Amino acid sequence: MRIEDSGEHTKKAEGGVVGAIREGVLYVWNDATLRIVFPITLGLNILINGPFAVGIPVLARTRFPEGAAAFGLILSLFGGGALLGTTLAGVLPKPSKKLLGTVALSVISMMGVGLAVIGVSRTMYVAAAAGLLMGIANGYANILLITWLQQKVVPEMIGRVMSLVMFAAIGLNPVSTALAGAVIGLNVAALLVCAGILMTLFTLLAAFS
Repeated sequence: MRIEDSGEHTKKAEGGVVGAIREGVLYVWNDATLRIVFPITLGLNILINGPFAVGIPVLARTRFPEGAAAFGLILSLFGGGALLGTTLAGVLPKPSKKLLGTVALSVISMMGVGLAVIGVSRTMYVAAAAGLLMGIANGYANILLITWLQQKVVPEMIGRVMSLVMFAAIGLNPVSTALAGAVIGLNVAALLVCAGILMTLFTLLAAFS
């Protein structure tokens, strides 16, 4: 990979990888907006990923008579929705830079709505439609948030900030799944509904603050 004229934009952190991570954390901490975005990213991981991954198989086994077919349909529509959302982010008019973060967070809140709907749905088709909604919101918001971050963060810090975003979005998946697995035995519907409502409120408050 060749990078033209990168010398003036490249800054090596003192202390190697640890120093680079430290600088990335300090950069995020010193930016008021990024301090909001990262807890939301962590919340999306903890409140959505784990309950969705654990709750859908449990519902397919215990509530929906279609069983494995319900599980497959919900996941397939979620994946298809994510592809559709990514495509829409590329073809629809982009929000202005001022509104980009607000729109992205508002769309993310729809994932919480979808999860809560799945928690109370009595038929496979309602749950599958909610999974489709979650997928579209996920795909669309991912593109908007990455675009917004790349516009906001100074070029020499993009790599460090994006690595923190990836950790917040993916790195805690095992923790989220373990927590959901520990709680879901109490009441699967309560887990999905409470997690979805909390995520919706969290993102909407941030979007319009």
